[in-house]
Amino acid sequence: PAGLARRALARDYQVESFQDGSAALEALSSGDAPDVMVLDWVMPGVTGVDVCRFLRSSGPAAQKIGILLLTVQRDTEQIVEGLSAGANDFLAKPYEDEELRARVASLARTRELVEGLELAQAENRKLLETAPDAFIVCDGDGRLTFVNEQAIAIFDADRDSLLGRSLAELVPGLN
Repeated sequence: PAGLARRALARDYQVESFQDGSAALEALSSGDAPDVMVLDWVMPGVTGVDVCRFLRSSGPAAQKIGILLLTVQRDTEQIVEGLSAGANDFLAKPYEDEELRARVASLARTRELVEGLELAQAENRKLLETAPDAFIVCDGDGRLTFVNEQAIAIFDADRDSLLGRSLAELVPGLN
């Protein structure tokens, strides 16, 4: 099955395949994380579901990898198990090459969108941090989740002592 998926994807993607989950995890630990991983549910040694669980409990780079789980499993309980383990999508075997390519392309697009969103958030945060006015952000309970340098100066406190505090506590009489 790895050979079939490799052939289906090789014309559009740089593909690297591994004989088992342990080899895939070893390669990940010593190199750059791929945009997408296609894992078979049943692999010798470490299963595809186990690889998903490990990746999703790892650092931020591994959590960004799009994971497509190939499986003969068709029971809802088993599909839920794979998705709960961290797979972004699943594809039942046997599958058509076009569907495999479309699902991988979808996961790659999703990663690009997430990276763009993260970049935009970082740029917005930088703008707020360096704004000439004081900015604070509160959660639904009125607790501070963000303060810029100007707000820190107004409250005459350090960032760590402000974050998590109630705005009502910091500004008495505010309802």
